[in-house]
Amino acid sequence: MDNFAFMLAYWKLLKPRLSFLVVLSTLLSYAYALDVNPGLQYWVILGLAGFFITGAANASNQIIEIRLDALMHRTRNRPMPTGAISNSSAFIYSLCLLVLGELALYFYFNLNAALLALISYCLYAFIYTPLKPKTPLSVLVGAFPGALPVLVGCIAAGNHFYPDYFILFGIQFFWQFPHFWSIAWVLDEDYQRAGFRLLPFGREKDSTAAYYIFIYTVATVLISFCPSFLQLTGDWYTGTAAVGGIGFLWMAIRHLRFMTTATARGVMFYTFFYLPLIQLLLAIDKI
Repeated sequence: MDNFAFMLAYWKLLKPRLSFLVVLSTLLSYAYALDVNPGLQYWVILGLAGFFITGAANASNQIIEIRLDALMHRTRNRPMPTGAISNSSAFIYSLCLLVLGELALYFYFNLNAALLALISYCLYAFIYTPLKPKTPLSVLVGAFPGALPVLVGCIAAGNHFYPDYFILFGIQFFWQFPHFWSIAWVLDEDYQRAGFRLLPFGREKDSTAAYYIFIYTVATVLISFCPSFLQLTGDWYTGTAAVGGIGFLWMAIRHLRFMTTATARGVMFYTFFYLPLIQLLLAIDKI
């Protein structure tokens, strides 16, 4: 293996697109909770720490799921199933990333942020990942580590636990259900090759599964308006969030009506737009 292929394999092990999305949520939550801008270096360090810890969780996930990843078309060319990276090398790599990320959070921010990030890592790697082949309730379990990076960003800003931080946590928590279930709908056949039943309650691609995607979309949109109801934001946030929310609901209703792979993919792609939009609006509103 040449040097480029070697580095690329380790880069892919981090699932960089997913890691960047998590880091974006952390940084936008950090921006929301800040009172005074601490300087560029803290933004960079928080971003790198979040990327390292999320990457470590993704690498650990692939170590545990190496046999299952080899069964699916989407994942069989990942570095672990192809043998590009050995189990021991991946373990050492993920451990180093985790330690570096945790030390950065502890020394540059605070102990609580480091502990929350560690809890998120452990929940994802050692509870959610083993549960995935066993029960569709793993999606519920996975929603907790999926939303904790928001609290990491908030706590890193000032080491305080304010009630509105849990609204941000709730938005990301409920958002994960339509996000993940729409992905599970699109990739259901591939997931079933590895024995995963990840649609709501392990159902087929039917009206009940589409209904749950819609219901959790409604819940996500409603909790996104909690900052407005509590008068934590201005009218411009409410108006822009309303437009984004209507679009989100429309995509979910469209999927509920037609129940095709195309409509599920529409929900999936819209979730990638909606969450950063809401978090960006909340961060800007604090400026």
